[in-house]
Amino acid sequence: MNYYFFLNFEELNLDSSVEIFNSPPISKFYKKKIEDKKIVIFYSKDNKWNYFDYGIIKKNTFVTIKKSELPSQLDNQSLFIYLSDISSELSIDYENDYNLSLPEWRSNIKIISPSTSCSYQGELPNHFKNKKLSLISCSPMVQQDNLVENYFILVNLSKNPTKNPFDVEILNSKKKILDKTTFYTNTINKYSLKKLKNYNSEMFIFKSSERGGLPLYFSRNIENKSMSLEHTHPPQAYFIFGDTFKYQKIKKNYWFS
Repeated sequence: MNYYFFLNFEELNLDSSVEIFNSPPISKFYKKKIEDKKIVIFYSKDNKWNYFDYGIIKKNTFVTIKKSELPSQLDNQSLFIYLSDISSELSIDYENDYNLSLPEWRSNIKIISPSTSCSYQGELPNHFKNKKLSLISCSPMVQQDNLVENYFILVNLSKNPTKNPFDVEILNSKKKILDKTTFYTNTINKYSLKKLKNYNSEMFIFKSSERGGLPLYFSRNIENKSMSLEHTHPPQAYFIFGDTFKYQKIKKNYWFS
């Protein structure tokens, strides 16, 4: 089961959208029956899950949902999405393997300005909400131009609906702590890298032993005419063969030591 999400930058006069696909990337390799599904939008508020039934997505079709077109009750919320059976109750406890496939069954998550847009083809796997992950994310794609603003985004979703704070440290490649910030669970967290512009570093490392999630990097020029959205690979993605999880353990031990 996958979860999808909106990227919130309304304060920068930017809209966001999510394209939901009700079909696998390659039907030939998919063994299950494609069915009409219900699109469920949910968010954490007042220590409980709140749900919104967006409607039905037909099999083998896609739907684009713009955040600005959603009801006002969903404004200023970190919104997540999943697909459920039409007859199922609205609940984060709903789980199935409907959208598990190879290649991965993804969505298209987009940030939109009047001039352009950028997107990321991604999802939150179900196991993200059931595990207490840690975070090590390196940022080699940061653009240092004075007219470009960079943001680190951490998408966190947990089974408990409470928004719990956790600490994130920002380091340089020599493990020097440059800044600290507080993020929250069940939130699309953002951090502006302009706080770090006085540090002459080719790379910043975002680190947390308390929580993790999906790390993304968003860059834009100040007129919103050029934008980019990237992600960092998980440590095991640097290897094709061998013990990938051993490498991941070595990398995390290095940064957490």
